[in-house]
Amino acid sequence: MKYVTTSEKVKELDRRAVEDWGIPASVLMENAGRNATELIEEELSPESNRILVIAGKGNNGGDGLVVARRLLDRGYQVEAFVLGDRGELSTETGRNAKILERMTEKVRYCSPDYAGLIREVESNPSVIVDAIFGIGIEGELRGSYPELVARINDSESRKIAIDLPSGLPANTGDPPGKAVKVDLTITMGLYKQGTLRPEARDYVGRQEVVSVGYPRKLVRGVSGLWPGLNDELARHLLPDRPAGGHKGDFGRLLVVGGSDGMTGAPLLAAEAGLRSGAGLVFLAGPESLNDVFASSLREALSVPVSDREGAFCPESLDDLLEATAGKDALAVGPGIGRREGTGQAVRSLLERTSRPVVLDADGIVGFSDNQDELRDLENAVLTPHPGELAHLLETNPKEVDRRRFELVPKLANDWGLTLLLKGVPTVIASPDGDLALANCPNSGMAKGGSGDVLTGLIGSFLAQGLPPFTAARLGTWLHCRAGELGAEEHGVDSLQPGDTIETLGAVLSEWRNPGGSSL
Repeated sequence: MKYVTTSEKVKELDRRAVEDWGIPASVLMENAGRNATELIEEELSPESNRILVIAGKGNNGGDGLVVARRLLDRGYQVEAFVLGDRGELSTETGRNAKILERMTEKVRYCSPDYAGLIREVESNPSVIVDAIFGIGIEGELRGSYPELVARINDSESRKIAIDLPSGLPANTGDPPGKAVKVDLTITMGLYKQGTLRPEARDYVGRQEVVSVGYPRKLVRGVSGLWPGLNDELARHLLPDRPAGGHKGDFGRLLVVGGSDGMTGAPLLAAEAGLRSGAGLVFLAGPESLNDVFASSLREALSVPVSDREGAFCPESLDDLLEATAGKDALAVGPGIGRREGTGQAVRSLLERTSRPVVLDADGIVGFSDNQDELRDLENAVLTPHPGELAHLLETNPKEVDRRRFELVPKLANDWGLTLLLKGVPTVIASPDGDLALANCPNSGMAKGGSGDVLTGLIGSFLAQGLPPFTAARLGTWLHCRAGELGAEEHGVDSLQPGDTIETLGAVLSEWRNPGGSSL
């Protein structure tokens, strides 16, 4: 399991490992440097004859010096510059500097603007290893550091960062000034949440995590870490599907949505629900639009609901309640619109049913002036994008996006439901404090209708009996993986939500039969 966290949590892990578990800091540093070296060696070409390691005074610099020592011992030509005096180094960094001095004369202690360092950077060595700051700095780089960073960025060398590109804030990923731009970031122990943000992409490059030797029990005992979703977990979460089962065994899902001009959204949700295993799917839409739904649905069933000018209204409630009879879960909101009275109809429906529900799009917006009623929802999953959540909170989408790691667990707890905030990365929290994260940036899925597919997937898994947090995690990761497969086939420009639905079967088949053909 790979986790995502903040710089503060990493420092807490380091402290606990040393103080509570008795693991020497030197062992953690050696593990980090050894594993980073192995990864760096995989990146080196036969022509990689010169490696420049630039190390800071803190422990990130110590990790870099372990890398320098190990690469030197394996026959590479390595030159190390330490940005500080010997007496300024942290204990473990100083220890590794002394070891390296015994192995080579090419260790220099200098300032960031030292002419010899600048010349070496500008000479374009095969690889530049950035081990200057790591998580040791959150603010703007000052003094002569910005100029050094600019020279590094201008170099034609392949650039590799140890833990974090210097100048990149670990928690936000949005540098306030200059930051190193690398080809590869080798992250120590856990991903830092800022590196997964879109703002950080040009700085981080490809990212790989390596172990520093934290015991698994220690990691699991620290609160506030975001476990990353993956295929192995998804296989474990999949509901059973006995060969002798019938359609009633696999859940009945009711999709509630649609309005004049937005009939496609509930259709996508309904098809996604069927493609992900629900036994029966029903689409409750405005009666005046039923010809559209009935002619478009093959496997799902349409349920006409009385409406007003192509949208749900308070008078729709009796039909909606009747439609919920015998259903195992609801997916409410796709294409439902914001007409007067529609929000009231949604709130009244959910007030009068105890069925598990995934609430999306304008179904969420319908609670804008009635947030307290969200606390009354039972077994609910909310799936807003930043704009919809901002509408609830009376703030702006950029603020919601910036604070996603902070807001989601707080609101999930306040409202007593599972909250899923779409975006990069997608973050999920249960009311009990369970967390999950899906990091699968895919610009092909940045299109209208993608969220409706996700709603159908989560609704399907709710109907199949999975708890809300489990359904949200499984639906999210299935959506991610199907989107990846769809992008490989169609390209990110042409990928459509319907293409993602078409690839669901391949992903589910691989998860259920991991020994078969791979994706």
